[in-house]
Amino acid sequence: MDQTLAIAPCGLDCSCCQMFMAKNSPRLRITIHDRTGIPTHEASCSSCRGEEGVIGCHQMREPCAVFKCSQDRKVQFCCDCDEFPCAHYQPYAHRAAENPHNLKIYNLCMIKKMGAEQFAKTMASEVREAYFKGKLKL
Repeated sequence: MDQTLAIAPCGLDCSCCQMFMAKNSPRLRITIHDRTGIPTHEASCSSCRGEEGVIGCHQMREPCAVFKCSQDRKVQFCCDCDEFPCAHYQPYAHRAAENPHNLKIYNLCMIKKMGAEQFAKTMASEVREAYFKGKLKL
């Protein structure tokens, strides 16, 4: 699979998500079920792009607003849009400890600087690792 397909238009790296990893791991689907109550047959995801913006494990029934916007504007990543950054990128602390939504701007800036393929190959996993396990450097 093209690694860039696992990066959502908003810059989230789906390949680092446990729901994405669970698509190839029955054991992880059971762990997710035990932790969250999500039925094992629903405890996986094939990425934002693979699900066309409708992430069932988040009880979504229609595409997320950012995914729809990127489709309407015909951009692969939001950083390719003339309106970037926009109000879709207001950062929120809500669930930031579990979901690295605050990484989107950084990821998109790096994608714009180095290209999506290079970012996916060399930086994506390191960025998430630093987010959850690194220390703030002032």
